Amino acid sequence: MSSVRSRLLAALLLTAGCDDAKPSSPESKEQTEEAEKSEGAQANTLVGALTAKAPATRPEKDGKRRPKSILLAETRELVGWRVADGFLDRAAIAGLAMDAAAGRESLRSEVENVVDDELAAHQKREAEWKFLTDPDRLSRAFVALEKDKVIARERFSDCRKCGVADMKLLREDLLEKGRRADGYVFFTDQDADGVSKAGELVLEYGSFRDDDEATARIAEKLAQVLRAQGLTVVAETDEEKSSYLVLTGLDWKKRRFTKPPR
Repeated sequence: MSSVRSRLLAALLLTAGCDDAKPSSPESKEQTEEAEKSEGAQANTLVGALTAKAPATRPEKDGKRRPKSILLAETRELVGWRVADGFLDRAAIAGLAMDAAAGRESLRSEVENVVDDELAAHQKREAEWKFLTDPDRLSRAFVALEKDKVIARERFSDCRKCGVADMKLLREDLLEKGRRADGYVFFTDQDADGVSKAGELVLEYGSFRDDDEATARIAEKLAQVLRAQGLTVVAETDEEKSSYLVLTGLDWKKRRFTKPPR
């Protein structure tokens, strides 16, 4: 037995108050044997804990850098639909593209080349649009609604709640100028992102009167004007009982370089 184990057993026996000279009954003898077994097991456990080798630890590996080819492929995909959405300018798209490329400065020139390539390809396609596109029709519908006392804005605010609050401020500005507004319609930044891929667009709307009938009239007016422009409109209600319209089946050809035909 090793010296460490011997010392541990000795310490356990002393604390148990072992006395060989004291007579014992059969029952006490059995109890003594059980106690010795228990003390031996404890000693083995302690010895094992003291003599065991500490597990070897490996240094944590640094996160692997993603391959350049994958980053550029993902960047090109993002740039493609951002350009097609038609709302952000080159600088904004290039900034988002660098984020997609993990911010690697070594890739900046290649990322900017991707942005320029996608914009050039979009311009080439756009030159062939000698007809009214769905975004053209939507813009025309919003112009018509503005003339019919409905404030209409494209890619307005970052969320519905903020958009509604901003609409109320716009209405106050109009009232100060002696102009009346009965309701509003808009789509948010979030709604606009990826519209060129999704082919659907959510339109938030409402009345400036706290009246369900007034709100219903605004919805009816919106649907009528949008459909008159050849757009497909579906009314929806979410879990919070907020109503909105959805433009479906959109062939999203948003102009960047040309004007729509008259």
